[in-house]
Amino acid sequence: MYTVRADGPRPNIAPPEDVLDTLDEVYYYLSPDGQLRQWNERLSEVTGYSDAEIAEKSAMEFFGPDDAETIADAIGTVVSEQRQVIVEADYRTKDGEFVPYEFSGKPVVEDGEVTGVIGIGREITERRQRQRRLETITDNIPIVLFAIDGDGEIVLSRGKGLATLGLEPDAVVGESAFDVYADNPALLADIERALGGEAFRSTVDVDGAVFETWYQPITERGEVTRVVGVARDITANKNYENRLERQRDGLKLLNRMVRHDIRNDLQLILLHLERLETNVEPAHGDRVGTAIESTQNAIALTRTARDLADVMLQSESSLERVDLAEAVETPLADVRASYPEATLAIEGTLPNTAVLADDMLHSVVRNLLTNAVQHNDTDAPTVTASATETDEEVVLRVADDGPGIPDGRKDEVFARGEKGLESEGTGIGLYLVRELVDRYGAQVAIEDNDPEGTVFSVTLRRAD
Repeated sequence: MYTVRADGPRPNIAPPEDVLDTLDEVYYYLSPDGQLRQWNERLSEVTGYSDAEIAEKSAMEFFGPDDAETIADAIGTVVSEQRQVIVEADYRTKDGEFVPYEFSGKPVVEDGEVTGVIGIGREITERRQRQRRLETITDNIPIVLFAIDGDGEIVLSRGKGLATLGLEPDAVVGESAFDVYADNPALLADIERALGGEAFRSTVDVDGAVFETWYQPITERGEVTRVVGVARDITANKNYENRLERQRDGLKLLNRMVRHDIRNDLQLILLHLERLETNVEPAHGDRVGTAIESTQNAIALTRTARDLADVMLQSESSLERVDLAEAVETPLADVRASYPEATLAIEGTLPNTAVLADDMLHSVVRNLLTNAVQHNDTDAPTVTASATETDEEVVLRVADDGPGIPDGRKDEVFARGEKGLESEGTGIGLYLVRELVDRYGAQVAIEDNDPEGTVFSVTLRRAD
Protein backbone atom coordinates (compact mmCIF):
# COMPACT_ATOMS: atom_id res chain seq x y z
CA MET A 1 0.00 0.00 0.00
CA TYR A 2 1.18 3.55 -0.65
CA THR A 3 -0.14 6.94 0.26
CA VAL A 4 -0.90 9.74 -2.19
CA ARG A 5 -1.05 13.24 -0.83
CA ALA A 6 -4.34 14.82 -1.85
CA ASP A 7 -2.80 17.87 -3.49
CA GLY A 8 -0.16 15.96 -5.46
CA PRO A 9 -0.54 13.97 -8.69
CA ARG A 10 0.87 10.49 -8.96
CA PRO A 11 3.85 10.52 -11.35
CA ASN A 12 3.53 8.52 -14.52
CA ILE A 13 6.73 6.61 -13.71
CA ALA A 14 5.60 5.48 -10.23
CA PRO A 15 5.65 1.69 -9.76
CA PRO A 16 2.34 -0.22 -9.51
CA GLU A 17 0.75 -0.51 -6.08
CA ASP A 18 1.40 -4.26 -5.81
CA VAL A 19 5.11 -3.64 -6.38
CA LEU A 20 5.29 -0.90 -3.74
CA ASP A 21 3.62 -3.19 -1.23
CA THR A 22 6.52 -5.67 -1.50
CA LEU A 23 9.36 -3.15 -1.13
CA ASP A 24 11.68 -3.33 1.88
CA GLU A 25 12.94 0.10 0.85
CA VAL A 26 11.33 3.47 1.43
CA TYR A 27 9.65 4.77 -1.73
CA TYR A 28 9.10 8.49 -2.12
CA TYR A 29 7.98 11.10 -4.60
CA LEU A 30 8.82 14.72 -3.84
CA SER A 31 7.88 18.05 -5.31
CA PRO A 32 10.83 20.09 -6.63
CA ASP A 33 10.94 22.01 -3.34
CA GLY A 34 11.13 18.79 -1.26
CA GLN A 35 7.49 18.36 -0.17
CA LEU A 36 6.38 14.75 0.12
CA ARG A 37 3.72 13.85 -2.44
CA GLN A 38 3.72 10.08 -2.30
CA TRP A 39 5.30 7.38 -0.14
CA ASN A 40 4.83 3.74 0.79
CA GLU A 41 4.10 2.19 4.17
CA ARG A 42 7.80 1.54 4.79
CA LEU A 43 8.34 5.23 5.57
CA SER A 44 5.81 5.08 8.38
CA GLU A 45 7.31 1.83 9.72
CA VAL A 46 10.82 3.27 9.82
CA THR A 47 10.07 6.71 11.23
CA GLY A 48 7.13 5.87 13.53
CA TYR A 49 5.00 8.69 12.10
CA SER A 50 1.46 8.13 10.87
CA ASP A 51 0.48 8.91 7.28
CA ALA A 52 -1.35 11.99 8.54
CA GLU A 53 1.79 13.23 10.31
CA ILE A 54 3.97 12.45 7.31
CA ALA A 55 1.63 14.42 5.05
CA GLU A 56 2.39 17.54 7.07
CA LYS A 57 6.18 17.26 6.72
CA SER A 58 8.75 18.07 4.08
CA ALA A 59 11.51 15.58 3.30
CA MET A 60 14.04 17.63 5.26
CA GLU A 61 12.03 17.43 8.49
CA PHE A 62 12.85 13.74 8.93
CA PHE A 63 16.53 14.49 9.60
CA GLY A 64 18.82 16.32 11.98
CA PRO A 65 20.16 19.76 10.98
CA ASP A 66 23.32 18.56 9.18
CA ASP A 67 21.60 15.76 7.29
CA ALA A 68 18.63 18.00 6.47
CA GLU A 69 21.05 20.32 4.69
CA THR A 70 22.56 17.35 2.83
CA ILE A 71 19.10 16.24 1.67
CA ALA A 72 18.13 19.76 0.60
CA ASP A 73 21.35 20.10 -1.42
CA ALA A 74 20.79 16.72 -3.05
CA ILE A 75 17.22 17.64 -4.09
CA GLY A 76 18.47 20.93 -5.47
CA THR A 77 21.12 19.13 -7.53
CA VAL A 78 18.60 16.64 -8.95
CA VAL A 79 16.30 19.48 -10.00
CA SER A 80 18.92 21.90 -11.33
CA GLU A 81 21.17 19.40 -13.08
CA GLN A 82 18.47 16.84 -13.94
CA ARG A 83 20.55 13.86 -12.89
CA GLN A 84 20.50 11.08 -10.33
CA VAL A 85 22.03 11.81 -6.93
CA ILE A 86 22.92 9.32 -4.17
CA VAL A 87 23.48 10.50 -0.61
CA GLU A 88 23.64 9.02 2.88
CA ALA A 89 21.69 10.46 5.81
CA ASP A 90 20.16 9.28 9.08
CA TYR A 91 16.41 9.25 9.52
CA ARG A 92 15.44 10.78 12.87
CA THR A 93 12.47 8.75 14.11
CA LYS A 94 9.53 9.98 16.15
CA ASP A 95 11.21 8.43 19.23
CA GLY A 96 14.41 10.39 18.60
CA GLU A 97 16.47 7.47 17.31
CA PHE A 98 18.59 7.63 14.17
CA VAL A 99 18.54 5.05 11.37
CA PRO A 100 21.19 5.28 8.61
CA TYR A 101 19.87 5.25 5.05
CA GLU A 102 21.17 5.66 1.51
CA PHE A 103 18.87 7.67 -0.75
CA SER A 104 18.85 7.55 -4.53
CA GLY A 105 16.78 10.21 -6.27
CA LYS A 106 16.06 10.86 -9.96
CA PRO A 107 14.29 13.77 -11.64
CA VAL A 108 10.77 13.41 -13.06
CA VAL A 109 10.79 15.47 -16.25
CA GLU A 110 7.68 16.50 -18.18
CA ASP A 111 7.87 18.73 -21.25
CA GLY A 112 11.47 19.55 -20.41
CA GLU A 113 10.68 20.65 -16.84
CA VAL A 114 11.43 18.86 -13.59
CA THR A 115 8.08 18.25 -11.89
CA GLY A 116 9.36 16.13 -9.03
CA VAL A 117 11.97 13.82 -7.56
CA ILE A 118 11.35 10.09 -7.30
CA GLY A 119 13.51 7.58 -5.50
CA ILE A 120 14.06 4.96 -2.85
CA GLY A 121 15.90 4.78 0.45
CA ARG A 122 17.79 1.68 1.62
CA GLU A 123 18.71 1.04 5.22
CA ILE A 124 22.50 0.73 5.58
CA THR A 125 22.84 -0.10 9.27
CA GLU A 126 24.83 -3.28 8.59
CA ARG A 127 26.97 -1.51 6.02
CA ARG A 128 27.72 1.28 8.51
CA GLN A 129 28.68 -1.30 11.12
CA ARG A 130 31.03 -3.02 8.68
CA GLN A 131 32.47 0.35 7.72
CA ARG A 132 33.08 1.27 11.35
CA ARG A 133 34.78 -2.05 11.99
CA LEU A 134 36.97 -1.42 8.97
CA GLU A 135 37.72 2.09 10.19
CA THR A 136 38.66 0.73 13.61
CA ILE A 137 41.06 -1.69 11.96
CA THR A 138 42.59 0.84 9.56
CA ASP A 139 42.89 3.48 12.30
CA ASN A 140 45.14 1.08 14.20
CA ILE A 141 47.32 -0.04 11.29
CA PRO A 142 50.26 2.15 10.17
CA ILE A 143 48.78 2.81 6.71
CA VAL A 144 46.69 5.46 5.00
CA LEU A 145 43.56 4.24 3.24
CA PHE A 146 42.23 6.88 0.85
CA ALA A 147 39.82 7.47 -1.99
CA ILE A 148 39.53 10.33 -4.49
CA ASP A 149 36.54 10.89 -6.76
CA GLY A 150 36.78 11.59 -10.47
CA ASP A 151 37.09 15.33 -9.89
CA GLY A 152 39.97 14.96 -7.43
CA GLU A 153 37.92 15.46 -4.26
CA ILE A 154 39.09 13.41 -1.28
CA VAL A 155 36.19 11.20 -0.13
CA LEU A 156 38.08 8.90 2.26
CA SER A 157 41.15 9.38 4.45
CA ARG A 158 41.72 6.88 7.25
CA GLY A 159 44.52 5.00 8.92
CA LYS A 160 47.10 5.30 11.66
CA GLY A 161 49.64 6.49 9.11
CA LEU A 162 47.87 9.87 9.03
CA ALA A 163 49.48 10.68 12.37
CA THR A 164 52.83 10.94 10.55
CA LEU A 165 51.35 13.84 8.58
CA GLY A 166 49.73 15.41 11.61
CA LEU A 167 46.22 14.62 10.33
CA GLU A 168 43.13 13.16 11.96
CA PRO A 169 40.99 10.56 10.15
CA ASP A 170 38.85 12.17 7.42
CA ALA A 171 40.29 15.61 8.24
CA VAL A 172 40.77 16.41 4.55
CA VAL A 173 37.60 14.69 3.27
CA GLY A 174 35.65 17.06 1.05
CA GLU A 175 38.75 18.98 0.00
CA SER A 176 40.41 18.82 -3.39
CA ALA A 177 43.57 16.72 -3.44
CA PHE A 178 45.02 19.30 -5.82
CA ASP A 179 44.58 22.00 -3.18
CA VAL A 180 45.73 19.92 -0.19
CA TYR A 181 48.94 18.85 -1.94
CA ALA A 182 49.44 21.89 -4.19
CA ASP A 183 53.08 22.20 -3.07
CA ASN A 184 53.93 18.57 -3.89
CA PRO A 185 54.29 18.23 -7.68
CA ALA A 186 55.40 14.57 -7.50
CA LEU A 187 52.29 13.56 -5.56
CA LEU A 188 50.00 15.56 -7.85
CA ALA A 189 51.57 13.84 -10.85
CA ASP A 190 50.74 10.46 -9.29
CA ILE A 191 47.12 11.53 -8.68
CA GLU A 192 46.78 12.73 -12.28
CA ARG A 193 48.24 9.45 -13.47
CA ALA A 194 45.75 7.43 -11.41
CA LEU A 195 42.80 9.58 -12.52
CA GLY A 196 43.98 8.87 -16.05
CA GLY A 197 43.16 5.20 -15.47
CA GLU A 198 46.54 3.68 -14.59
CA ALA A 199 47.03 1.33 -11.65
CA PHE A 200 50.55 1.53 -10.25
CA ARG A 201 52.82 1.70 -7.21
CA SER A 202 54.80 4.81 -6.36
CA THR A 203 57.19 6.09 -3.69
CA VAL A 204 56.95 9.78 -2.85
CA ASP A 205 58.00 12.19 -0.11
CA VAL A 206 55.12 13.86 1.75
CA ASP A 207 56.01 16.53 4.31
CA GLY A 208 59.32 14.88 5.14
CA ALA A 209 57.92 11.33 5.35
CA VAL A 210 58.35 8.70 2.63
CA PHE A 211 55.26 6.76 1.58
CA GLU A 212 54.96 3.74 -0.68
CA THR A 213 51.54 4.03 -2.31
CA TRP A 214 49.37 1.73 -4.41
CA TYR A 215 46.79 3.43 -6.69
CA GLN A 216 43.78 1.60 -8.18
CA PRO A 217 41.35 3.46 -10.47
CA ILE A 218 37.66 2.44 -10.42
CA THR A 219 35.92 2.85 -13.77
CA GLU A 220 32.29 2.93 -14.83
CA ARG A 221 31.39 2.84 -18.50
CA GLY A 222 34.97 3.50 -19.42
CA GLU A 223 35.40 6.56 -17.18
CA VAL A 224 37.35 6.81 -13.92
CA THR A 225 34.84 7.65 -11.19
CA ARG A 226 37.09 7.05 -8.22
CA VAL A 227 40.66 6.20 -7.27
CA VAL A 228 41.26 4.11 -4.15
CA GLY A 229 44.65 3.55 -2.64
CA VAL A 230 46.76 2.41 0.26
CA ALA A 231 49.87 4.24 1.42
CA ARG A 232 52.50 2.79 3.76
CA ASP A 233 54.98 4.89 5.71
CA ILE A 234 58.43 3.57 4.80
CA THR A 235 60.44 6.46 6.18
CA ALA A 236 62.32 4.25 8.64
CA ASN A 237 63.06 1.72 5.89
CA LYS A 238 64.33 4.43 3.57
CA ASN A 239 66.54 5.90 6.28
CA TYR A 240 67.94 2.42 6.92
CA GLU A 241 68.54 1.89 3.19
CA ASN A 242 70.34 5.23 2.97
CA ARG A 243 72.48 4.32 5.97
CA LEU A 244 73.34 0.97 4.38
CA GLU A 245 74.23 2.72 1.13
CA ARG A 246 76.62 5.01 2.98
CA GLN A 247 78.15 2.00 4.71
CA ARG A 248 78.52 0.27 1.34
CA ASP A 249 80.30 3.33 -0.04
CA GLY A 250 82.64 3.29 2.95
CA LEU A 251 83.26 -0.43 2.49
CA LYS A 252 84.05 0.10 -1.18
CA LEU A 253 86.61 2.74 -0.25
CA LEU A 254 88.14 0.46 2.38
CA ASN A 255 88.20 -2.40 -0.11
CA ARG A 256 90.14 -0.28 -2.61
CA MET A 257 92.61 0.64 0.11
CA VAL A 258 93.08 -3.01 1.06
CA ARG A 259 93.42 -4.11 -2.56
CA HIS A 260 95.96 -1.50 -3.55
CA ASP A 261 97.54 0.79 -0.97
CA ILE A 262 97.94 -1.54 2.00
CA ARG A 263 98.71 -4.66 -0.02
CA ASN A 264 101.28 -2.84 -2.18
CA ASP A 265 103.02 -1.44 0.90
CA LEU A 266 103.14 -4.91 2.48
CA GLN A 267 104.57 -6.42 -0.70
CA LEU A 268 107.28 -3.74 -0.68
CA ILE A 269 108.07 -4.43 3.00
CA LEU A 270 108.28 -8.17 2.29
CA LEU A 271 110.67 -7.56 -0.61
CA HIS A 272 113.03 -5.51 1.57
CA LEU A 273 112.86 -8.05 4.40
CA GLU A 274 113.74 -10.92 2.07
CA ARG A 275 116.74 -8.96 0.79
CA LEU A 276 117.73 -8.11 4.33
CA GLU A 277 117.52 -11.77 5.36
CA THR A 278 120.39 -12.69 3.05
CA ASN A 279 122.66 -10.02 4.52
CA VAL A 280 121.76 -9.91 8.19
CA GLU A 281 124.01 -11.27 10.88
CA PRO A 282 123.06 -14.78 12.07
CA ALA A 283 122.22 -13.44 15.53
CA HIS A 284 119.39 -11.39 14.03
CA GLY A 285 118.21 -13.92 11.47
CA ASP A 286 115.34 -15.20 13.62
CA ARG A 287 113.97 -11.71 14.06
CA VAL A 288 113.99 -11.06 10.34
CA GLY A 289 112.38 -14.44 9.74
CA THR A 290 109.62 -13.59 12.21
CA ALA A 291 109.09 -10.25 10.49
CA ILE A 292 108.85 -11.99 7.10
CA GLU A 293 106.32 -14.51 8.46
CA SER A 294 104.21 -11.72 10.03
CA THR A 295 104.26 -9.75 6.79
CA GLN A 296 103.18 -12.83 4.82
CA ASN A 297 100.32 -13.34 7.26
CA ALA A 298 99.31 -9.70 6.86
CA ILE A 299 99.29 -10.08 3.06
CA ALA A 300 97.12 -13.19 3.43
CA LEU A 301 94.82 -11.19 5.71
CA THR A 302 94.40 -8.46 3.08
CA ARG A 303 93.40 -11.12 0.57
CA THR A 304 90.80 -12.58 2.94
CA ALA A 305 89.53 -9.11 3.80
CA ARG A 306 89.29 -8.31 0.10
CA ASP A 307 87.29 -11.49 -0.56
CA LEU A 308 84.99 -10.81 2.38
CA ALA A 309 84.38 -7.26 1.17
CA ASP A 310 83.57 -8.56 -2.32
CA VAL A 311 80.98 -10.94 -0.85
CA MET A 312 79.42 -8.21 1.30
CA LEU A 313 79.22 -5.81 -1.65
CA GLN A 314 77.49 -8.30 -3.93
CA SER A 315 73.74 -7.59 -3.94
CA GLU A 316 73.03 -10.69 -6.02
CA SER A 317 74.88 -13.88 -6.76
CA SER A 318 75.00 -15.00 -10.38
CA LEU A 319 76.15 -18.60 -10.54
CA GLU A 320 78.11 -19.85 -13.52
CA ARG A 321 80.14 -22.80 -14.72
CA VAL A 322 83.46 -23.00 -12.88
CA ASP A 323 86.14 -25.52 -13.77
CA LEU A 324 86.75 -27.57 -10.62
CA ALA A 325 90.39 -28.52 -11.32
CA GLU A 326 91.48 -24.94 -11.97
CA ALA A 327 89.56 -23.71 -8.88
CA VAL A 328 91.59 -26.15 -6.74
CA GLU A 329 95.01 -26.13 -8.38
CA THR A 330 95.51 -22.33 -8.52
CA PRO A 331 94.85 -21.55 -4.81
CA LEU A 332 96.76 -24.70 -3.79
CA ALA A 333 99.84 -23.38 -5.60
CA ASP A 334 99.43 -19.98 -3.91
CA VAL A 335 99.15 -21.46 -0.41
CA ARG A 336 102.09 -23.81 -1.07
CA ALA A 337 104.21 -20.78 -1.97
CA SER A 338 103.14 -18.95 1.21
CA TYR A 339 103.91 -21.92 3.49
CA PRO A 340 107.03 -23.68 2.14
CA GLU A 341 107.35 -25.73 5.35
CA ALA A 342 103.99 -27.43 4.62
CA THR A 343 103.26 -30.21 2.15
CA LEU A 344 100.21 -29.45 0.03
CA ALA A 345 99.19 -31.91 -2.66
CA ILE A 346 96.29 -33.17 -4.73
CA GLU A 347 95.32 -36.72 -3.86
CA GLY A 348 94.38 -38.76 -6.90
CA THR A 349 93.00 -37.08 -10.01
CA LEU A 350 90.53 -34.24 -9.89
CA PRO A 351 87.37 -34.83 -11.96
CA ASN A 352 87.27 -33.09 -15.30
CA THR A 353 83.99 -31.32 -14.59
CA ALA A 354 82.42 -27.93 -13.86
CA VAL A 355 80.39 -26.88 -10.85
CA LEU A 356 77.86 -24.11 -10.17
CA ALA A 357 79.72 -21.32 -8.37
CA ASP A 358 81.53 -18.08 -9.25
CA ASP A 359 85.11 -16.81 -9.27
CA MET A 360 85.04 -16.68 -5.45
CA LEU A 361 85.29 -20.50 -5.36
CA HIS A 362 89.05 -19.92 -5.38
CA SER A 363 88.60 -18.13 -2.05
CA VAL A 364 86.70 -21.11 -0.61
CA VAL A 365 89.52 -23.48 -1.50
CA ARG A 366 92.29 -21.09 -0.45
CA ASN A 367 90.71 -20.47 2.97
CA LEU A 368 90.19 -24.18 3.60
CA LEU A 369 93.83 -24.90 2.70
CA THR A 370 95.15 -21.94 4.72
CA ASN A 371 93.02 -22.95 7.71
CA ALA A 372 94.40 -26.48 7.54
CA VAL A 373 97.99 -25.17 7.69
CA GLN A 374 97.48 -22.44 10.29
CA HIS A 375 95.65 -24.70 12.75
CA ASN A 376 98.17 -27.52 12.42
CA ASP A 377 100.34 -28.20 15.47
CA THR A 378 103.14 -30.00 13.59
CA ASP A 379 106.32 -28.43 12.23
CA ALA A 380 105.62 -29.73 8.73
CA PRO A 381 101.83 -29.88 8.12
CA THR A 382 100.48 -32.18 5.42
CA VAL A 383 97.34 -31.08 3.60
CA THR A 384 95.65 -32.86 0.69
CA ALA A 385 92.82 -31.90 -1.66
CA SER A 386 90.68 -34.47 -3.44
CA ALA A 387 87.30 -34.69 -5.16
CA THR A 388 84.72 -37.30 -6.16
CA GLU A 389 81.66 -36.89 -8.34
CA THR A 390 78.19 -38.32 -8.91
CA ASP A 391 75.67 -37.57 -11.63
CA GLU A 392 74.49 -34.43 -9.82
CA GLU A 393 77.18 -33.42 -7.31
CA VAL A 394 80.89 -33.01 -6.74
CA VAL A 395 82.34 -33.44 -3.26
CA LEU A 396 85.58 -31.53 -2.63
CA ARG A 397 87.60 -32.61 0.43
CA VAL A 398 90.48 -30.85 2.19
CA ALA A 399 92.18 -33.10 4.74
CA ASP A 400 94.97 -32.34 7.23
CA ASP A 401 97.00 -34.13 9.89
CA GLY A 402 96.50 -31.52 12.61
CA PRO A 403 95.01 -31.84 16.10
CA GLY A 404 91.42 -32.17 14.87
CA ILE A 405 88.29 -30.31 15.98
CA PRO A 406 86.19 -31.50 18.95
CA ASP A 407 82.61 -32.47 18.03
CA GLY A 408 81.24 -29.68 20.20
CA ARG A 409 83.05 -27.04 18.13
CA LYS A 410 82.51 -28.36 14.61
CA ASP A 411 79.59 -25.98 13.99
CA GLU A 412 81.10 -23.09 15.93
CA VAL A 413 84.21 -22.75 13.76
CA PHE A 414 82.14 -21.19 10.95
CA ALA A 415 81.07 -18.30 13.15
CA ARG A 416 82.50 -14.87 12.33
CA GLY A 417 85.65 -14.17 14.36
CA GLU A 418 85.86 -17.74 15.68
CA LYS A 419 89.46 -18.99 16.00
CA GLY A 420 91.47 -21.44 18.00
CA LEU A 421 93.52 -20.35 21.02
CA GLU A 422 96.82 -21.03 19.26
CA SER A 423 95.64 -20.01 15.80
CA GLU A 424 97.61 -17.59 13.61
CA GLY A 425 94.44 -16.87 11.60
CA THR A 426 91.93 -14.04 11.76
CA GLY A 427 88.81 -16.01 12.49
CA ILE A 428 87.04 -14.87 9.30
CA GLY A 429 88.32 -17.41 6.78
CA LEU A 430 85.86 -20.19 7.63
CA TYR A 431 83.07 -17.66 8.10
CA LEU A 432 83.73 -16.56 4.52
CA VAL A 433 83.68 -20.20 3.40
CA ARG A 434 80.22 -20.73 4.92
CA GLU A 435 78.89 -17.50 3.37
CA LEU A 436 80.07 -18.45 -0.11
CA VAL A 437 78.95 -22.07 0.12
CA ASP A 438 75.47 -20.96 1.18
CA ARG A 439 75.40 -18.60 -1.78
CA TYR A 440 76.14 -21.48 -4.13
CA GLY A 441 73.32 -23.59 -2.70
CA ALA A 442 75.99 -26.03 -1.56
CA GLN A 443 76.89 -27.62 1.81
CA VAL A 444 80.02 -27.71 3.92
CA ALA A 445 80.68 -30.31 6.60
CA ILE A 446 83.47 -31.34 9.00
CA GLU A 447 84.63 -34.88 9.72
CA ASP A 448 87.46 -36.44 11.69
CA ASN A 449 90.43 -37.59 9.63
CA ASP A 450 91.98 -41.03 10.09
CA PRO A 451 94.17 -41.46 12.07
CA GLU A 452 94.18 -37.79 13.10
CA GLY A 453 93.30 -34.40 11.81
CA THR A 454 90.25 -32.91 10.12
CA VAL A 455 88.47 -33.25 6.78
CA PHE A 456 86.40 -30.35 5.39
CA SER A 457 84.02 -31.45 2.63
CA VAL A 458 82.16 -29.11 0.31
CA THR A 459 79.31 -30.60 -1.76
CA LEU A 460 78.77 -28.57 -4.93
CA ARG A 461 76.19 -28.91 -7.67
CA ARG A 462 77.47 -30.01 -11.06
CA ALA A 463 76.98 -27.56 -13.90
CA ASP A 464 76.73 -30.28 -16.55
